[in-house]
Amino acid sequence: MEPGPVFKIFCCCAAILLAACNPAAIRDNAVKQAARVAAEARFAAACGTVTIPDTAFLPVDITSGGHDFVLSFARAVCAQKPDLWFATAGSLFQLWIAEGDTPRMALEQHLDGFRHDYKSAVLITDQRGPSCKGAAGQAICRIVYRWEPAVRALVIVDRQSAPAEPLPVPGLIARSLPRRSAALSGDSHRPVSRTQ
Repeated sequence: MEPGPVFKIFCCCAAILLAACNPAAIRDNAVKQAARVAAEARFAAACGTVTIPDTAFLPVDITSGGHDFVLSFARAVCAQKPDLWFATAGSLFQLWIAEGDTPRMALEQHLDGFRHDYKSAVLITDQRGPSCKGAAGQAICRIVYRWEPAVRALVIVDRQSAPAEPLPVPGLIARSLPRRSAALSGDSHRPVSRTQ
């Protein structure tokens, strides 16, 4: 005997309620919403409209809470100034964490690339410019951050000038004005090119 329509509706409603009451999903949404609100407040004057899709949030687990995200502005859209978040020092990235019920930004940098091994307190980045103390011109340096629970912050634990190999590039973020397309996989991310 096949279940009746009332039973099917009940099952669907129960599944929706369970998904809506998922504390992890609620925390994830709170972190993403806080990042979107902060970006809108900061960049609205230059952009008019700021669009940050869910695909701009790359899950990481820096704080061992499981609700941390790297926000890649390479995947966001600034309506009036599409290249706002791109510089010779790379694309703008932010690390957003959930401390209890309070999301906050823990790091903001222009990065050439980054790598994070899931469930690791370490974030490995390739950067250019002022962060690369002693590097000549626009040379890449590798900066390794580690989450320090005692101070509730990322601290630099290693700085290498001119790494032999850039961070792995499993995918590509290509930007064309005014739209950008993104095709990424894995946990290594590297903004690659700007095309007109």
